[in-house]
Order: sequence, then C-alpha cells, then structure tokens
Amino acid sequence: FYIKKQATISDELYYLISKEPSSVSGVIGWVKSTDLESRDHTTIDKSEKILYITGTGTAYSKAWGGSKDAVYSDLSIYQYQEFRVLLTERVGMETWYRGILNGNPVFIESSNLVNSVEFSTSKLSQIRSSDAKIYTSLDPDSPSFTAGTEFTDTVFYVKKQAKINGITYYLISKEPSSITGLVGWVQESDLKSYDHTTIDKSKKILYIKGTGSAYSKAWGGSKDAVYSDLSIYKSQQFIINLTEKVGNNTWYRGTLNGKAVFIHESYLTTNEESTISKLGHIRNSGVVIFKELGVPSTSFSAGATYTNAVYYIKRQAKIGDDLFYLISTEPSSVSGVVGWVKSSDLSTYDHTTISREEKVFFIKGTGSAYSKAWGGSKDLVYEDLSLYKAQPFKVTLTEKVGNNTWYRGILSGKAVFIHESYLVKQEINMVYTNYDLTLSQFADIQMKAIPQTDKRYKLWIREDAFKSVGSGKGTVNEYVWKLRRGPGTDYAEGGKVQPGTVLNLYSSEKGLDGYTWYHVSYTSGWVLPDRADLEYYINSSNFTNNTQSSLQFMKLSQSSYVDVAEVNEKILKNKGILSGQAQTFVRAAELYGVNEIYLISHALLETGNGTSKLATGVNYNGKTVYNMYGINAKDSCPLDCGAKYAYEAGWFTPEAAIIGGAEFIGNLYIKKGQDTLYKMRWNPDFANTNGYASHQYATDIGWAYKQTSRMYELLSLLNGYSLTLEIPKFK
Repeated sequence: FYIKKQATISDELYYLISKEPSSVSGVIGWVKSTDLESRDHTTIDKSEKILYITGTGTAYSKAWGGSKDAVYSDLSIYQYQEFRVLLTERVGMETWYRGILNGNPVFIESSNLVNSVEFSTSKLSQIRSSDAKIYTSLDPDSPSFTAGTEFTDTVFYVKKQAKINGITYYLISKEPSSITGLVGWVQESDLKSYDHTTIDKSKKILYIKGTGSAYSKAWGGSKDAVYSDLSIYKSQQFIINLTEKVGNNTWYRGTLNGKAVFIHESYLTTNEESTISKLGHIRNSGVVIFKELGVPSTSFSAGATYTNAVYYIKRQAKIGDDLFYLISTEPSSVSGVVGWVKSSDLSTYDHTTISREEKVFFIKGTGSAYSKAWGGSKDLVYEDLSLYKAQPFKVTLTEKVGNNTWYRGILSGKAVFIHESYLVKQEINMVYTNYDLTLSQFADIQMKAIPQTDKRYKLWIREDAFKSVGSGKGTVNEYVWKLRRGPGTDYAEGGKVQPGTVLNLYSSEKGLDGYTWYHVSYTSGWVLPDRADLEYYINSSNFTNNTQSSLQFMKLSQSSYVDVAEVNEKILKNKGILSGQAQTFVRAAELYGVNEIYLISHALLETGNGTSKLATGVNYNGKTVYNMYGINAKDSCPLDCGAKYAYEAGWFTPEAAIIGGAEFIGNLYIKKGQDTLYKMRWNPDFANTNGYASHQYATDIGWAYKQTSRMYELLSLLNGYSLTLEIPKFK
C-alpha cells in the first residue's frame, strides 16, 4: 500500500494506508506501524531509458508489489525483450522501473533487468557504406574504426547480437563463428542482414543456367566472387553438398572447376528428363557428345566415327533453356547408348511406329535401302535399288519419321528400311483366319448345300447304248440310257436319252470297266458341280497369287483410303449422276463401314454408269427420289418398287441415296461378319461353328471370283489405295 501520512499517539506510530499514492483517495485506514513492513518510497526520475528483461522475476502493478499486485508472474517468456522505462522509483534499497509490457503498465525490480543483452543468432550481413563504424567491443569507451573499402562489398557471418539502450549490434566475422575470424561490433542500421540457416547437407545435382556468379560464401559480395561469369559453365552439372537459406533465398554449395563455391538458386536449374521418340543425325564432326550429362570431363567430339549415321532418341533432358538428346544405336535409352548431345547440334524428326501389319509393295527401282529409317551413308544396305525394280517387298513394320513414311521388310535376305517414295503405293495388307476344319470337311458341308455351277461338263454314254454307230454318229437302242460326266458309271449322272436318239460322237475313251465310252454332249445351265471344282473355289491358295482373284478376300468393312480427287478424275468422271461423288462414297464408307470401292463398283453396275432412270431421279408421290444401288428394284417392278423404297427411306438427293444405300448393303452381310466376297458366298465362320451351311449370298461356286473383275478394273485406275485381305486357312 501507499503511505502518504503518519501520526503519533501516546508514543505509538500509525500509518495511513491507501491503494493510491494519495492520502485522500484510495484510503483504507490507519495501521499501527509495528503491524506493517514498510520501506521508504521515493521517485528517482521520470527520464526514459531502455532496459532488457532477463527472464527472471515478476512484473507488478506497483513497486515492491505483493502476489495480489502481480501482472505477469513469469517473465521468462519475455526474455531479452526491450523494456522502455518511463519512471524510476526507490523502495528501501531496491530500485523499481515502471514501463509498458505487452500493453500493460508494470513495475519490474532492477535485478530482473539489465542495460544490455547478448544472445546467439545466425545471419549474414554486408556493411552498407564505407563510413560505418566497427567497434572492437561493447564497452562504451572501446575504440572504433570505419569500414572503408576493406570491409565493404563482402559478406560476414553474424553468430552473436547485442542490444544496448534500444540499439542492436551484430558481431561480424569472416568465419561462421562468434570466436574466430572476428572483425567487430556494428550497429544493425549500418548493415544489410538476412537470417542464415542450414537447410541440409544432402547430396543433390543441379545444372548451371549460365547466368549470374559463383561466390565463396552464400549471398556473397563482389569481393567474394570466385567466378563472376557463369556463362562458360552453362548446362554443366553442379553436385551440391550443402544447402543454405539466406532470408527467403536459397544458396547451394558445391565444387565447380575444382573450387568450392556458392551459387544462388536462380542461377541453377533441374535436369527435366522425359521420354520421347525421335531419330537424329549429328550435324558435323565437331559436335560434342557427353557420356554423363553436364560433366565436361566425360565429353568427346563426334568426329568421323559418329557422323553420317542415324541415331535413336528415346530420352531428352531440359537444363534451363538448353535441350539435350540421348542418342543411341538401338531403339533404347539403356542399350546402345552413345551419349548426350545438344539438340541444336542434331537434325531430328519425330519417330513413331504406325503399324506392324503385313503388306506387300513393289520396288520402283530408285533410291536406297537402309538398316534404319532415315538412314545415313553408314546405314546403307543397298545403295542402288534399280537392281530390285518391280520386286515385291513384304512389309512387316511401318514407321513415321517427321512427315515421311518408312517401311521395313526383307530384301534379298536382309532386313531393310525403304522410304515411301521408292515404293509403289498400292498397299495390300494380309491377315489370316484359321478354321477348325480341313478343306475336305468344309467341302463336305458345302456339297450338302446343293451348290451350282454353269461350267459345261462333258457327257458320256457307254458303247452298248447304241444299236448302230457310223459316220460320227450313234443311234440309241430300245432302252433309256443315262449320260455320265465321265467314262464310267462311277461318274455323276448328267441326264438321260430316249430310245432312237441320234447322238454326235465327239471322241471315245476306254473306261476302267473295259467298255468304250463316247463323249456325246455337254451339260447346260446350272448344275451341281464336281467336288473337285468346288474344292478349287473354296481353296484360297488358288487365288492369292493374283491381285484380281485375291480381291474376293478384300475386307469390305474397311476403307481403302483412296484419294478423293483421284477417284473423281479416274473413275467417276463422265459417270452421269455419280460424277464428282467420290467424297460422298467415302463418307458413306466411314458412316456404315462399307468399303468405298465396293460401293462405287456396286453403284456403277446397278445404275449403268450413273445413267439409269432410278439413279437420275424418279418422281414418286410428288417428290424426286434416287436409288443408286437398285435396292428393291424387283424384276416385276424395277422402277416403281425401287422408287417406293427410296421414298420411304427419304432418299431425296443423290447424296442421301448413296449414303443411305450403304447402310442397307452393310446390314445385309457385312455387319453380320461376312465382310469379304468369299465370306458372303461361303460363310465359313457359320460352317465352322455349326457344321452346316447357311446365309450364303449365292449358290454359284464361282460367284466370289466373278465379282472381282469390276473392282480390279476400278483399283487398276488408281495410284494409291490400301486393301486388307483376310485369307481363310483350313487345317
């Protein structure tokens, strides 16, 4: 309590205690002096001063306060905090200071405050100007000297700081120590400083961008520069052994050209590696190749050894704005590797695999063949292809190099790549479908379906059928005789002749039965074929050596990728209503999966080369309709029935008729899996599964073969097309 008045009564001393420094306000009452512990209380001064909290003791609302006066019982959380004193008082022999702490006015006893504090820190500093003072110690009487040029433009370590009367000082050192390499104390305001921390000491690899400088210390000044110009080390590997933070900036320490240096993060970059697929040629013999990316000691020149050859590029690395490619003699980033080359030192193109489908081309006789696509002179296998002109080239791999297509196949026993321009463009791909039937078993199934042929078989009659023979003629005796399709009763019957019939005798032959047999006539019209003839037509090997006949295996569900302009010019020109409609046929093929050449062939046949009335437009129910494939044009009502179908289908333009008709054609057989002429005729998939024949387009054993002439005629007019042949294979 405050005591501002006392009284003596009969030798007894009393004090008037108050909560405030007043004998009027805040008064509680009189207390005998012997019941109080009291000390003299005086104001020393009201001058401002700055002291520092040691972190011990308590802060009170009054000087010499009791527990009820405590404002902050534990001052440890305010250790080294500045305490700005506004009032100094003495209580007995103790000095108490009043100031503001954390927003509240408090008194702190002098033993819990000090005039200055020192504590550890970790910073880097640069002296702002040559006039800055450096003190040898913190003693007020210690000598000082100016920084001058000796101590500017360089960085110092700060491991200790001190605060004296509100001023902060840093102990600067040439070494990361507060003991060795010391220069002296410098006011904080004379320094530019940043916090300095070690992030880690783990090894990492970055690459030099080629900008900035390298220093002996992090955040170095001009006097700390080891390499002022890093451009000569651009893209070089920098192996890091220490990572530090200076303020918000990261610095990396490593070895460069044999010296330990620090480089700022902005002057370094990562190696951003990724997978690619390219082919490349080294531009000249002086090009540098790196065994290890960014390591000059592993480099060598391309020389004559590595030029004039093509290399696979399966990996790239980006270092700053430099791009490097890993070149290899094999299509791998692991095996056959030569090294890393700057992208600007290579001629490169994207390299992709288009397909591995088999196809057959023909060699033009110009150009060369190489061991690799886009090969150089060192990759030559056959320099002069004129020796192989018109020879078939069976392709097993198709690759794209830039915008150029290269084909790999076997030529004269060697695997080679040939550029597309050195091959005839007709592309025929072959795929094979294996059936779980022998050819004989398949023939058994087909014979039971009563196939037909218009082949004329010779008809024979035995010698004892005649009652007389002479002058190249024979007269049948009194019996009805069977004609046979060969000289013997084992041959199929081919009709009968009545008694007295006179027959021409074309030739004769001794049968196995000992009789003489005479060839007297031929079958006519559609007849059951001999089994051998049927087997001939179902056996694909009889037709695959000829382009025309092999078209019966052409997949009608796939596009031929024809050139629209070429089709209009060479096939549809002067073809009536169909002239200029190549794009429509291609569109129809895309929409409904029916080959465009097949559609064009069908349309030309049905429309009389684009001139039929049904094709050029028929009025039906007040609308002009078109029918390009003769769909539903029955023999009994070709025009009306065909027009009616077109009307109901909404074919009111030639284009609608071409596209709509393609859907109809596709639905009949092609979309049911019978997408070759051979399959439409023989339906081998069904027979293979069910053991009998069904859903066959025709009964004529030669139907599939006969349909190929028109398509072959059209394809022969084109320079470019692609076909896929699906060849059936029997056990």
